[in-house]
Amino acid sequence: MNRPSWVIWNFVVFLFIFWIFAAFQSSVIHWLLGWHATPQLTIILLTFIALHRRSTEGYLFTFLACYSSGVMSTVLESVNVFAGTCIFLALTAARKQVYQGSPVHFTWSVMAAVFGYHLVMWMTNGIFDSVIPNFFVLDVVSAVLMTALSARVFLAFFIWVDRRTKRVAVGELEL
Repeated sequence: MNRPSWVIWNFVVFLFIFWIFAAFQSSVIHWLLGWHATPQLTIILLTFIALHRRSTEGYLFTFLACYSSGVMSTVLESVNVFAGTCIFLALTAARKQVYQGSPVHFTWSVMAAVFGYHLVMWMTNGIFDSVIPNFFVLDVVSAVLMTALSARVFLAFFIWVDRRTKRVAVGELEL
């Protein structure tokens, strides 16, 4: 049973983790690896939230997280929120059709979310910007694969955080 205080505490803890991931992803990783494809840590967390939370809580988290990560990076906040919302809606729709609680399903969901995020960002920027951005397929594929390599480790960490904050995950029957 989830108490409201546990749900709020869990929400705040995950939002703080998201901010740490966004700051690390937009500064330290680029400092270490240069301007190459990097693992998308924030999308791993957004995927976890989309698969393991109710729709209203997940959407609120997605909105706040995507807006704040847009503020921390060079991406426009509105474009980042739109891309995050598209990914959240796609993952929620897929969750209702084919949900499995396995790490393999989570890894494939993360891979699809990263690829979809890059695709939505490219299409949105292509529509609203005067200069059409380049779509570097090798960078996107590298980002998808590097993110997939770290997805299982972060899944274990997120489950541990849920247990520490006494949060009961949304089960298959509650979707």
